[in-house]
Amino acid sequence: MPNRDNSKLVAIFEGITSKLVESKEPNRLYDVAVQIAMETTDAQACSLYLQHSIIDPTNEPDEIVMVSGAGFEKYRIGVKYQRGKGLTGKIWQTSRSVKLDTKAQIEDPDRGWEGLHNRIVLDKVSGWISYSLIGVPLRIGKRTIGVLKVENKNPSEPACFSHEDQLMLETIASTIALAIENQRYSEQSYTLILNALRDVSTMLVSPEIITFQMLCDRIVEKCIDVFNAEACSLYIEDARKSSDATSDYIVMVSGAGYERYRKGATYKREEGLTGSIWANSQPVKYDTRKEVEDERHGWKGVHNKQVRAKMENWECCSLIGVPLRIGDKTIGVLKVENKKPVNLSHFTYNDLRGLEVLASNIALALEMRRQQQFLFKKGESARLFTHGLGNNVQNALYAVKDAIRAVITSGFSNSNVMAYLDIAQRTLVEIDNLRERVLDDSRSTQRRATISINQLLRNVIDRCGVLKREGIELHADYLKNDRFTSVDIEEVLRGFDMLIENSIDAVKGMSNPAVWILTSCTDDPKKTLDIATIQFVDNGPGFTKQQRKEFEEKFDISSSKHAGLGMGVNVAFRCFADNGITLRILDPPLNITPTGAAFRIDITLHEPRHLKVIAIDDDIEFLSLLSRKAALIPSITLTTQHTYEQVQDAIYQKDLATNALNEFDLILLDCNFDKEPLDGVQLLCRLQDSNNSLAPKVVLMSGVREYQARKDVSILHKYKDIYERIPEILHDLWKKRG
Repeated sequence: MPNRDNSKLVAIFEGITSKLVESKEPNRLYDVAVQIAMETTDAQACSLYLQHSIIDPTNEPDEIVMVSGAGFEKYRIGVKYQRGKGLTGKIWQTSRSVKLDTKAQIEDPDRGWEGLHNRIVLDKVSGWISYSLIGVPLRIGKRTIGVLKVENKNPSEPACFSHEDQLMLETIASTIALAIENQRYSEQSYTLILNALRDVSTMLVSPEIITFQMLCDRIVEKCIDVFNAEACSLYIEDARKSSDATSDYIVMVSGAGYERYRKGATYKREEGLTGSIWANSQPVKYDTRKEVEDERHGWKGVHNKQVRAKMENWECCSLIGVPLRIGDKTIGVLKVENKKPVNLSHFTYNDLRGLEVLASNIALALEMRRQQQFLFKKGESARLFTHGLGNNVQNALYAVKDAIRAVITSGFSNSNVMAYLDIAQRTLVEIDNLRERVLDDSRSTQRRATISINQLLRNVIDRCGVLKREGIELHADYLKNDRFTSVDIEEVLRGFDMLIENSIDAVKGMSNPAVWILTSCTDDPKKTLDIATIQFVDNGPGFTKQQRKEFEEKFDISSSKHAGLGMGVNVAFRCFADNGITLRILDPPLNITPTGAAFRIDITLHEPRHLKVIAIDDDIEFLSLLSRKAALIPSITLTTQHTYEQVQDAIYQKDLATNALNEFDLILLDCNFDKEPLDGVQLLCRLQDSNNSLAPKVVLMSGVREYQARKDVSILHKYKDIYERIPEILHDLWKKRG
């Protein structure tokens, strides 16, 4: 037989490689491998066997199973051999190729057929005679993971396989073995990522993860585990630093490994590698230190300078970074660095695709947690975090669709795509559950803010621009004497969004469509609370008596009948009810319109009361940081002082009416004063001994490890407890002290 020329060999192996790369599904890969082997060697039949434990780790490791066949061998899929049993078992055991050319040589009494089905198959092939056979092991390094066999060269007689055919099949087998191993590695990676996706979805509703910061910390820890990395960092856009809707800064909200020291680092758009990923919204993969050098690390302050000294020997050998996207907006960046073992391993493109898919779900999780409650490193509120994104379910739907698209385009198998669709479905269920959940006291405290009724109305009217675009006339008025309320502003506005959408649907097709927003301030019948009433009126067809009755029964807040009823007016009811606001359906005022519907929204009023706090510390830099952060929080008035002179005066003062500290609700007292004889703990003890009424207002804080280690007195961390969590920690302390 003439030798094949080199160009034909190159063409053959280019075809083999491309076909194997395109085969994402395991079974498809096996079938392609068998077809390639049979066509290349001009055989009548081909069979592929794999170690059973490779297909499923729970299977017998000393057993080999046929996973694919072609020609007359296609009937024998599922046949098993023990190690060393029969010709196939011996090829697997010895890891040596075999070429046989007569029927006598390949007779094998132990065909491995078992059960009724295989006996029927044996009848079908009982007339088959094999004249020639080549069997080669599938090797990965020193491991033999399977066997590849071809039988009966065409024409069946008198042709037999040549030595060249054997060499060709051995070469093909090595390529197939690598493809199978790579596919197995990819499947294992995808399995890890799918598990991580489920974990991130679970984090949304975990009772253990109660803050946005905790969610961020869990996410970076999960990424380190999934990608076997030394470090991970999570960055979120810092909207407060820009007056525009688009932020110009990105801030690191959490890190793990050596990156944990850099929490709070900021980058401008296009600055450094992180800023470039954010600005371009494109993933990156780098494998050398030179490629990831970044002159500005974003360290600030004395503490971070010390950390930088500790980290000066750090070297990054491999890195992957991806943008966090919600719809068409990039809200952050996720990076993992140094795949273990460092200097020996680098991140693959499979890792990069996996991180992209995981990032889609992480972005969704962050958006969902944002809708619940958080305050992160730079002190932004939930509203500022993703300014301009909006706060409805549509964002979450876009994120889920993007995530599914990323899964499909990243080479997941069909089963994995279905698994992710299941995750997406459960995530959407979690979204509905989050909307249905009644706010508990702590969440209400953290998310509620004081706002005037007229300002709330201005926000509602701003959202009514869609009415004008639909050709609907809008009439609105304000309170003559403005009053205040305390609500979760974004959630209340979401409720009004639902009423706006309902009105648009109601007045479509009317000759002169219009909406009225009427306001008044009345006393509660029990004379215990003042109530502001907003009526949302449209001139649509209105509700029948039966529809109003069903609505009132459905939203009986003494029962749970209202749970899980969908969007529209139902969602508006839940948004308002979570904030103590009552929603009712009435007939429209006759002096406004004879037809239509009126929604009456009753809002409880209160006079705003700021929490007055004084921070006493000789660390001027910390006081300056704390002042800047407190200035962003309307409900807190912060005063600072760098000596404890007034505290010392209060110890000996019988009449505290003249003491300046008496006007404050809380006193934050540092434990460590470098140039003073007493520390904060001693001052508090003396206040308590003198039965001073100021003592319950004192909260000790410190950034020194020795004070943090003390068990005899409660001392909060200056940065982790006070600075990072100033709104919730101060309000919690205020409540505890009555």
